[in-house]
Amino acid sequence: AWPLVWWERLQLYNSPEQIKDKLEKLDVVIESQKNKSYDASRVFITFETEDAQRQALSMLSISKKDFFYKNLSSVPQQCVFRGEHLLNVREPREPDSLRWLDYQDTKMRRVKLLLITTFIHLVVVLAGCIIVFYLKHDGFSPTTIALAITMSNTFSYYLIYFLIGFESHATEGSKQTSLYVRLTASLWLQTTILTAIITPWSDRLNDGSTGLLQSIYAIFVFEIIRGPVMQVVDIPGNFNRHFFAPRAPDQRRMNLCFQGTKYSLADRYKSMTNILFLTFYYSSIFPGGFLLSALALAIHY
Repeated sequence: AWPLVWWERLQLYNSPEQIKDKLEKLDVVIESQKNKSYDASRVFITFETEDAQRQALSMLSISKKDFFYKNLSSVPQQCVFRGEHLLNVREPREPDSLRWLDYQDTKMRRVKLLLITTFIHLVVVLAGCIIVFYLKHDGFSPTTIALAITMSNTFSYYLIYFLIGFESHATEGSKQTSLYVRLTASLWLQTTILTAIITPWSDRLNDGSTGLLQSIYAIFVFEIIRGPVMQVVDIPGNFNRHFFAPRAPDQRRMNLCFQGTKYSLADRYKSMTNILFLTFYYSSIFPGGFLLSALALAIHY
């Protein structure tokens, strides 16, 4: 650990003093609990060969129905634990996919953190919807409203990535699922559903500047532009390389500023599903969206 500079404090990094305090508290907890006895609830078993693992899974795997009713005849007698217990045996996830620091958290703690971050996310999304509603109410052009929606989506994108770091997930798959659901729900609501809500019914088929068709076309244009532009601009990466790196206090932290851009499955899929949802939602009144959607997906991927 090293002394933090000002931008690392803004990113909520732990200082050496904080790390030392946490380690000392953790040592106290370990010392107080190491002499206690615990009933095992989950056991990880490793095998020398894959064939041995497959044989064990084949002999010990049972259906959920047999496990629920404790059907001892569902497995060979020598596989019944202590002669009276059925083991719920399943193949674990890959070690790299497990989030070991979060694995010990209880379900109650995970739900609590999930509810807190979800509440903050909903408040921010609601604020963005209110801003777009007032822009529409004050008579701004569809292009301006579409730009506001795109900016709101971009802000929500970075906010969700920030909030997801405070959640507790046992596996990387669970984290990616939570990230994808939040990103997709935010985009669907602010891009597609909000546009239909704020447009009066009399303007649904209006081809004028205040009509829904112009708004949809403007959103498609910004969605086509937003993805490639955000990847080219790479705000966090360029900020690290051109602002933080020259001001790093040592060589080690300067090298860390030149890491590549991080990508995730949730990030890749949310853009595709958002464009497809927008296309099919308005397909009855804007069939040209299929052509724009094909163009957007071709540019993105």
